[in-house]
Amino acid sequence: MARRRANGEGRIDHEADGRYAARIRIDGRLHATHARTQREAAAWLSALRSRSRAGVDVTDRSTLAEFLVHWLETARPGLRHNTWVLYDQVIRDHVLPFIGAVRLDALRPDHIQRLYADQQAAGASAWTVRKIHVCLHRALGQAAVWGLAVRNVADLVEVPARPRGAVVALQPDEVQRLLVAAQGERIESLLYLAVVTGMRLGELLGLRWLDVDWDRGAVSVCRQLCRLNRGGGLSFAPVKTQSGNRVVRLGADGLAALRDQRRRLDDARLLAGEQWVEGDLIFPSSLGTPLEPRRAYTEFQRVLARAGVRAVRFHDLRHTSASLALRGGVPAKIVSERLGHSSVGITLDLYSHVADELQAGAAQVLEEQVRPLRAQLPAG
Repeated sequence: MARRRANGEGRIDHEADGRYAARIRIDGRLHATHARTQREAAAWLSALRSRSRAGVDVTDRSTLAEFLVHWLETARPGLRHNTWVLYDQVIRDHVLPFIGAVRLDALRPDHIQRLYADQQAAGASAWTVRKIHVCLHRALGQAAVWGLAVRNVADLVEVPARPRGAVVALQPDEVQRLLVAAQGERIESLLYLAVVTGMRLGELLGLRWLDVDWDRGAVSVCRQLCRLNRGGGLSFAPVKTQSGNRVVRLGADGLAALRDQRRRLDDARLLAGEQWVEGDLIFPSSLGTPLEPRRAYTEFQRVLARAGVRAVRFHDLRHTSASLALRGGVPAKIVSERLGHSSVGITLDLYSHVADELQAGAAQVLEEQVRPLRAQLPAG
């Protein structure tokens, strides 16, 4: 006859389906879970015992929805506004309607795995599912830290692979036609700098004249113009990552484009008169206020159409800049730094099509270097 387990001791049984069932009785109440391995089951028991000894209420029956709403509010001060808005949208649209009613202490990896599968079956992209996962993983990690969960179950699910969409970049002749068509337009310098710096539209619209180092020939990228939320107003925010906070060098033509832009603003300031709002912006609206990104995008599309260039996103000018630089022989490390990528690996992965071309060129160069040496080898 099996020995009766003491209160708070717990036991692990190997089930017929290969899983391990862990059970523990605390204060007269039985807690149970299933795990894929004996180690996971033992870790669950250990964590629950630790919580009980620490005085944490292991009988808390909060739902996932209740926890996530609470977590969103407590996490707000430590998150960038755009990140918080994204998490809020992901939780309310993709999580709460489907698994929000599950108790936090009963949440299992298969609940989350099923959520991801159902989202994809309903037409959600791999990117969307990955965003859901990032949000849930962060929230459930905090639940474990607070003692509200014995582990982060999001660690145990499979996530769709990062999609590798084709990078769209303009060809040199298309860039030439675009810049010719932009001459005299308000966004002429904006488009030129987008091509030669690879900066994002929000970063360009966030630039101030105090960010320009004329002596060094450089621009400091430290903030971006972004929308507070869907349908909301505009606001300036720090760039998204530490690597995004960078200094981008300009050549003589880039500095000349900035001087042209300053002359345009002098004219706009005179035309606006007392309506002008001074914000030190390099690319403001006609009244000096932040330029609505959608307005800049509309003007960009109009210039593309006049140039007879295929319709592309403004962000594709960033891809164009990187592709031109790599094909022109600029080291990938430098391209990565100009774009604000956290590692050169991201740059090489994103522009693998260009890297493959460079590999072919490198093979040809090396073979040409070795060919005369090989010819000097003795026959036989």
